[in-house]
Amino acid sequence: FDLAGIGSQPDRMTGLKTLALDLLGVKMCKSKKLARSDWSLLPLTNKQLTYCARDAWAGAAVMDVLMQRRPDIFAIDEIMSLVNAQERSMEDIDQRARSRKEAKIALKNLLYECKLRGMEFKGRTEVDDVEAQRSIDYL
Repeated sequence: FDLAGIGSQPDRMTGLKTLALDLLGVKMCKSKKLARSDWSLLPLTNKQLTYCARDAWAGAAVMDVLMQRRPDIFAIDEIMSLVNAQERSMEDIDQRARSRKEAKIALKNLLYECKLRGMEFKGRTEVDDVEAQRSIDYL
C-alpha cells in the first residue's frame, strides 16, 4: 500500500514527508541520494537502516492518524481490500526496477556516445566520463 497518493492533487503527488509534516507535525529530512542508493547490497548501511526505520515509523503513525480521522476509508479491512486489488507482486516490482535501471544505463551510454562524437542529445552534453564508463563496464 503506497501512502503517496493520499492527499495528492492531479498534478502533484503528496509523499510521506508532506504527510508526516501535515498530520504529525514531524519534519523528515529525506536524502534523495540515500533513497536512490543501492539497497540490494547487503548488509545495509546504518544510514539505510535508519532511513527505512524512520519511514516505517512515519508510515504507521500517518496511518494511525488517518484511521482515527476516517475509519470508513482507512480501517484495516478497507486498506487490505485496496492492497489485494492493487498491489503489484514483488516479481513485478523487481522487474520494473531492473528495467528502469537498464533504461538509465542505456541513456547514459547514448549520451556518452553523443558526447564523444560532439553531438548534442536534446540539448544535453554533460555526461560524466567516469559515470558513463562505469555504465559501460556494468553491461
